[in-house]
Amino acid sequence: MKASILLSKTEKPNKEDKYPVKLRLFHEKKIRRKTNSHSALGDWDLLKQLPKFTHPDFEDLYSLFYYFFSLKLLRVLSG
Repeated sequence: MKASILLSKTEKPNKEDKYPVKLRLFHEKKIRRKTNSHSALGDWDLLKQLPKFTHPDFEDLYSLFYYFFSLKLLRVLSG
């Protein structure tokens, strides 16, 4: 199982000019996408694909992504 988080610039921004933040899961040749939140381009680090400190929901998003990747890592380590 692989996972990635990205700011989807291929979709149109909403009325507030924010793009969707997507969580992509790859498992057994299937791709699942889930929109977690929305973010402006200025509040998103495009290299690291994580929210910047200036993002209004920084604490919530960062803790959500950290929790998800820690669970993924535990599954990989446990077999």
